[in-house]
Amino acid sequence: MPKYTAPAFQKVKDLHTTIYWKPELTSDKDGNADLKYLNADGTGNYRVVVEGVDDNSRLARQVYRYRVN
Repeated sequence: MPKYTAPAFQKVKDLHTTIYWKPELTSDKDGNADLKYLNADGTGNYRVVVEGVDDNSRLARQVYRYRVN
């Protein structure tokens, strides 16, 4: 995630396309995990892809979509 307190970010519009990337996010015993991220400055449709693997090597994937006006 960019450091938005850096002076360079205060003058330039943030249009990055990868909003959040954390390949080593671990869930709790119930399969829940919390994460926080900031959107880019652009409006429009965003797509969240969550992919993972459990302790038994089973794959999981879910896609979420939301709109920023």
